[in-house]
Amino acid sequence: MARKHQVTLKSLEDQVEFYHRLKDVLRREPVNETEAVFLKYIELRRTSDVAAWINSLGSRVKSARGERLWISTDVTELLDDPAAVELVDNQIYCLAKRMQKSGRLSLKQLQQVFGMEEIVDETN
Repeated sequence: MARKHQVTLKSLEDQVEFYHRLKDVLRREPVNETEAVFLKYIELRRTSDVAAWINSLGSRVKSARGERLWISTDVTELLDDPAAVELVDNQIYCLAKRMQKSGRLSLKQLQQVFGMEEIVDETN
């Protein structure tokens, strides 16, 4: 028999605090184009959607034949670029990389990025 999740005022307050932190991250003004892509990936969670967003802004990828539209592979390459760690805020970088590795993250996994892993017991 599954355990019931016990909700306390403290656990609800902690969840609200976490979501405020996440909202603050997503509302940050990116300091450069790379950070903007990382933030949009956190928001949209799909590289193809991020590529479409970049294309809607008029940005293009330089290629051997000139310029072309962004595709999901380009976004993935940017997320995987080791130099990105120097260009992106640490919380944004860690959150995007965890999402990239795990797909959709649980609340507990997201909280670990913010150092709040002890806050919510996700057992139901």
